[in-house]
Formats: sequence, C-alpha cells, structure tokens
Amino acid sequence: LGIARARQVNKDNWVKEKATQFDGASILHIGCGLDSRVERVGIPNCFWYDIDFPEVIKERKRYYIESENYRMIEGDARDCKWLENLPKTKSAIVVMEGVSMYLSLEELKRLFANISKQFEKVSVLTDCYTLFAAKMTKYKNPINDVGVNAVFGIDDPKLLEDNTGISFVKEHEMTPDSFIQELKGTEKVIFKKVYGGKMSKKLYRLYEYKK
Repeated sequence: LGIARARQVNKDNWVKEKATQFDGASILHIGCGLDSRVERVGIPNCFWYDIDFPEVIKERKRYYIESENYRMIEGDARDCKWLENLPKTKSAIVVMEGVSMYLSLEELKRLFANISKQFEKVSVLTDCYTLFAAKMTKYKNPINDVGVNAVFGIDDPKLLEDNTGISFVKEHEMTPDSFIQELKGTEKVIFKKVYGGKMSKKLYRLYEYKK
C-alpha cells in the first residue's frame, strides 16, 4: 500500500509541477479508470479531461461530478477521434497509466503524433512494460482472464520519437528512494529490493516526453 501510494504521489507531483509551468493547459489523464488524481492534484488555471472506455466513464460518473474545467471523456487511446472534440489550448499535460502496454508501437506513436498535432506544447509521462515484462505476461498475467492476450514493451524510449513530433526527455524512477525511506524494517528492505531496485527496472519504466 505504501509503495502504491508513493508511485501515485510521484506522478501527482509531476502533474502539479507541469501545471505551474503551463497556465491554461489541458491535462489529459488517459486510462483514468476510477483514479482520483483530479481531486488529489486540483486543477487551478487548467482544464482537466479524464479519458477512458465508455463503460469506465459511465461507472466513473457515479462518483465524480463534471464542472466548467473538468470533463470525463469516452475514448480509446487507439482511436484519437475524441482528441478532435477537445477545446483548443496551446499546451497539454498528458499522464498515462496502464495504457501503453496494450498499444503496439505503431498505435502508441499514432497517439503521440495526434497529441503533438493538436497542441503547440506537450509534456507526457507514461509508464511502460519492458520487453522482458511483456514476454513474461504471456505465461501468467491476470489480464489474460479478461480476454487480453497481447501486451507490448519498450526498452528504447526514443523509438516513440519517430515521426511523432515528441521527444524523449528522461526516465523517472518508478518508486523514488525518498518514498521507500518512509518504510521501516523488513518491509523497507523488501520493497527497496523489489520495487526500487534492478528487479523493478527490469519490468517497468517511467518515461517523460515533450514537444
């Protein structure tokens, strides 16, 4: 629970920082699920759009209320038609969680290219499986039980620069050491080894991009 919270806080802080840099930006939370990031971060001087499949948004609307600068959008990351209906702003802050691994490289590049076309300035933070992790899911993964039988990984983040207008900035730590230090005893040792060390990096990556 502590590590899950740490990872959320890490991404929340990134969104907050970018929001201070791009006044009036569109914040796109692609693959939002029922996540409460919009409430944790707040949306001063920005327009926030939570995007997910229609059935997810329908469920989400049971718990969240739209406002003048917050909307929930039905959309598929593989089909960017929903992007065309967003109000025009100069910049976008994009955070994606649990999305990239279900998109092929070409689908992910197409998403990046369409976002780049829509906005003058873009900052993206996305988690990704490594190629090794994607390979391992073929043998054992809970998502197989819901009919998902193909996942994808990325080891070279610069692959997403090709014809997208988006450039790789840096790799972030999935679980910063400062958060792990909040734990104690055996829990601290285990989580540092599994979630903050080589094992974590062998499975997951957190990449930042910009235009």
